[in-house]
Amino acid sequence: MENVVFLVHNSRDHVGVATVDLEKGTTAQGKYLDVGATLTVEVSEGIPLGHKLSITRISGDQPVIEYGQEIGRAIHEIQPGNHVHTHNIKSMRW
Repeated sequence: MENVVFLVHNSRDHVGVATVDLEKGTTAQGKYLDVGATLTVEVSEGIPLGHKLSITRISGDQPVIEYGQEIGRAIHEIQPGNHVHTHNIKSMRW
């Protein structure tokens, strides 16, 4: 049985959304909602429920993709398993 703890909306996305609080040092299983495939990521820092988790390396100033759309730009390099939030991305809205 799957123990999915984060969801990735689109297979183009760089991030998934935590469906539970994720603890640093754990292996988290996620699921792509568009294609149904699963993936695992080593969680490198605590990530609260509803927050984003990087599923791939994102270079500094690279667009961050969620829902298949650019939602912002990385302020600095973000590693897989990192918490993705206002401390490391600049929103497209402001």
